[in-house]
Amino acid sequence: MIIFASVAVAQSTKDKIEIGVQSTSLTLFDADFSVDFTHPACLSSDVIHTEPGFGTRFTFNITDYIALEVEGNFFTREILDLPNPSGYMFQGHFGAKAGKRFERWGVFGKARPGFVGVEELYISRRWMARFDFGDTIIRWGALRAPLTFSFRNPVITRPPETHHNFQFSSGIGFRF
Repeated sequence: MIIFASVAVAQSTKDKIEIGVQSTSLTLFDADFSVDFTHPACLSSDVIHTEPGFGTRFTFNITDYIALEVEGNFFTREILDLPNPSGYMFQGHFGAKAGKRFERWGVFGKARPGFVGVEELYISRRWMARFDFGDTIIRWGALRAPLTFSFRNPVITRPPETHHNFQFSSGIGFRF
């Protein structure tokens, strides 16, 4: 249980700008490049793993109900499980946020590449805690994996795929 000592006042867009920091986790469904011997022309089923990260956001409140938002996240683990050269993931989003503010909390929906639900808890007039729950849609292009145990070196290709991925972020924000 969290108890806040300060008294929250009704939130309004008198302060138009918000900045915040957050931690995030993205559950990914990506390709496993092992061969499914029951169907040798295909790669086996998808692998599920969670990537941790952190990020920042900038929000411009147009009205009490509508805002524009930009967010960037950096994921901390190097992606090494693909046959192609890899590195770190970076995620950038922008879009609209619409919803309702109440005296001590607010609930919003965001439309951007995917849909996100947001809950804000107002600690004071300027400070807030924030929780985002969303669906991050990722389109994987065609991927090729060589069969190293074959004398002819055939290549198995996985066609392009689109996956829905759960993403959760929590953080704090400051309004001015």
